[in-house]
Amino acid sequence: GIARPSISPVGIDLGLNTLITTSDGLEIPHPRFLRKAEEKLKHAQRTFSRKQKGSKNQGKARHKLAVQQSKVKRRRTDFNHKLSTSLVKEHDLIVFEDLRIKNLVKSHMLASSIHDAAWGQLVGFTEYKAARNSGTFVKVPAPFTTQECDFCGALNIVPLDVREFECVNCHRILDRDVNAARIVLKRGIAQVGRDTPELT
Repeated sequence: GIARPSISPVGIDLGLNTLITTSDGLEIPHPRFLRKAEEKLKHAQRTFSRKQKGSKNQGKARHKLAVQQSKVKRRRTDFNHKLSTSLVKEHDLIVFEDLRIKNLVKSHMLASSIHDAAWGQLVGFTEYKAARNSGTFVKVPAPFTTQECDFCGALNIVPLDVREFECVNCHRILDRDVNAARIVLKRGIAQVGRDTPELT
């Protein structure tokens, strides 16, 4: 088909604090059930690892752990289906940062693996739904998305825990995640070779 200019493009920053932040400033927090589930999973894993190998109790603990894991999976899948559907309905160009970079964020293993799974699944769902709805889906490299100023392009060296900062060059106050999502969008548009819409 003919490449039509995108009417409602969006860039998406994946985060540990919020699940996604979009280039138009929407923040979707990590669903609460992930946090709650982490606690229960940790407990189930500890219980399982304390039981004697091959004992009846270990079998029960293994079953409990499996039940917890499948509950988390089911809820996450449901949540990501709904979120990806609404993204595809509202946007004809969707740009995500490439996830591989995020594997560096191994804070403590269990939490980050749950986040990784949530991100990976969300990206996967969005990709195939976009294709099905003749939308465009793009992944762009993630380095420096949080540090490059969306307005002037200057690089700001900012510690990870700083949520808002003033650009060293143009002195605009930037929200770290929204700024990152806008950079992701710009990179996506450049990659697709479309005209950049005016971002106000």
